[in-house]
Amino acid sequence: MQLPVVGISFHVGSGLNDTEATCNAIKDAKNLFEIGAKIGHKMTLLDIGGGFPGSDEMGKLPFKKIASVIRPQLDEHFPESMEVKIIAEPGRFFSASPVSVIINIIAATKVKASRIYENAENPDEEAYMYYTNDGLFGSFTCRVFDNYFPIGEPLFEPIDGEPQQEYPCIIYGPTCDGADKIEIKDKLRKMNVGEWFYYPDMGAYTKTSSTNFNGFAQPKYFYFADRATWNKICRKNR
Repeated sequence: MQLPVVGISFHVGSGLNDTEATCNAIKDAKNLFEIGAKIGHKMTLLDIGGGFPGSDEMGKLPFKKIASVIRPQLDEHFPESMEVKIIAEPGRFFSASPVSVIINIIAATKVKASRIYENAENPDEEAYMYYTNDGLFGSFTCRVFDNYFPIGEPLFEPIDGEPQQEYPCIIYGPTCDGADKIEIKDKLRKMNVGEWFYYPDMGAYTKTSSTNFNGFAQPKYFYFADRATWNKICRKNR
């Protein structure tokens, strides 16, 4: 085809939680650069792909840790003297944190812990089921498609500020589908209909794959900026 080969791109997979695959791919790319040079392709571009996390999720490697391991590998195999431009695709890192999801409790019911857990340690313990106005088929598709399991918290604390007794609970979406589960919490104060849950870092692979399943509309989005940021945006648009 007589096309010039200018570089190499790889992607080790979504939901990166192990730096070994990326480090091995960097080494393999260096070998391919050398092979390419021997057959007349002076390559100048390396794309190490994406799959990087967008938030510090419990039990998974944070972005900074992954970067601290990958950077020395790039320095070793692609030093500045090679004059290779190195790029990456950390989409989640940029898109996750600007978006938060707030969901409203539309129904609540008291149950036994055996309804929350398959093998409850105390099956007769008081527990709660909360049904909310957003769920697995809306903003929380990330649980299915991106293997990301958001952890929420009450948006507001009780007005009196007094310590509250805590109970196991499960948070559902609105669709009546048994799979429409957002999360299970081992301990949470009793919540009431009309209260809100807050979920940060929800900008990656959420709205993009949401649906109107069972007739429930997709959530509304509202845009906020502090005054300093807003003034900066306005100056750029003048």
